[in-house]
Amino acid sequence: MKRLLSLATLAAISTAAMAEVQVVTTIKPLHSLVSQITQGVSEPVLLIKQGSPHGYQLKPSDVKAINGAGLLVWVGKDMETFVPDLLAKTGDSLDNLAWSEVDGLAILKTRKGGLWSKGHDHDHDHDHNHDHNHDHNHDHNHDHNHDHDHDHDHDHDHDHDHDHDHDHDHDHDHDHDHDHDHDHDHDHDHDHDHDHDHDHDHKGHHHGEYDQHLWLGIDNSELLLKAVAEKLVALDPENQTAYEANLQKAIAKLDALDDEIKVSVESLKGRPYMVFHDAYQYFEHEYGLNSVGAVRVSPEHEPGAARIGELRKMMEAHQVACLFREPQFPAKMAEKLVEGTEVKLGTLDPIGADIPAGPEAYTTLMHGLISSLHACLD
Repeated sequence: MKRLLSLATLAAISTAAMAEVQVVTTIKPLHSLVSQITQGVSEPVLLIKQGSPHGYQLKPSDVKAINGAGLLVWVGKDMETFVPDLLAKTGDSLDNLAWSEVDGLAILKTRKGGLWSKGHDHDHDHDHNHDHNHDHNHDHNHDHNHDHDHDHDHDHDHDHDHDHDHDHDHDHDHDHDHDHDHDHDHDHDHDHDHDHDHDHDHKGHHHGEYDQHLWLGIDNSELLLKAVAEKLVALDPENQTAYEANLQKAIAKLDALDDEIKVSVESLKGRPYMVFHDAYQYFEHEYGLNSVGAVRVSPEHEPGAARIGELRKMMEAHQVACLFREPQFPAKMAEKLVEGTEVKLGTLDPIGADIPAGPEAYTTLMHGLISSLHACLD
């Protein structure tokens, strides 16, 4: 009898273990949001604890976690560039949820480096193969003033920066109307910052056509929470009650955060500032902030000497009050740009580099953005 009881106990334990879905996430803000849904059921694995997701190299511990995973949650192929190859190696057997493919997202197109012209700052694509029914069952009152008809009579002018890393010399003498701003930095393997404003259809080469920093928008974050909960209920129906209760708590928490941010940033609207790279578009758009440009096209591509001179002139001409660097990259470039000017130097952290991972990390990250903006712009 004792043996039978022991076997029954083991069977129960085994069944419970099978029911628990191991979730793997890529970046810290995403991990935090997913953790809010899995709380009390399981703890998701975080792959990228420090550094950029672009070109991330998997460690043996990452491979082990992925091999035991029932679900991978990631942003998209233009953010975690290593994931498509990873999924291909698994024979697409690993169930995954790409945030950029969630129905209903308010997708913004990637902006180029330098100064952003008014009227093109928030170029939407609300189709993006999605059915955009924001059925949140609660009233956001975000007052986003979204103008979803942003054709501007130039449907093909996407203003993308093509960052070609050529290892050979190019003497570009273009006499045609392509507006090539070639910043040849010969100390960086000829890393050309080509600002190609072509009148034909080009896709962005590094960050892709669409901005992937989805977590910095509250609306998009709520859509992710719903998608994760729905996915987990399908994979693990035994814990449906827990997932759905966690979803309601997480949405209420985001709504409260949204209201708090709206009040806090009201005094900052209209104050011009520049960022290190264009990571904050969703945040700026939801709360009406006045970011006028970015130093880099992407975090990994430094502007050359000519480009630095142009950026300094831009900051002066547009009375930029603050330039925000990022903690995960050296401060030298930002310091050089503001040297001898009245522009203040601040720090914005888009990914939570120094924030402990967990369910509270997302709220802490957003509070950090507010505090940093006030510290430099007040």
